[in-house]
Amino acid sequence: YISFSLSAVMLATRLAEVDGPINAKEMNHIPKTLKIPSQEAWRIVQLVSDARRDPLPYHYYAQQIFKQFPNSPVLLSDLIDALFKIA
Repeated sequence: YISFSLSAVMLATRLAEVDGPINAKEMNHIPKTLKIPSQEAWRIVQLVSDARRDPLPYHYYAQQIFKQFPNSPVLLSDLIDALFKIA
């Protein structure tokens, strides 16, 4: 699930940037919303920081997630709910 987690964080970062540059509050909100264990949150915050420089658009990551879990509507629905909270 590392690929899923990476894609979810990248997608969340992209969506958080829709209304402008991502700020520290939003960066810290992403691991909480995606239910990342607190001891791993610093890694996610670092990944979010790195993701800001990634040129790939949000739909690339959305497609990656859907390709991995095409028959998991509950997982995808939960992810969409989390993304709405972040955006």
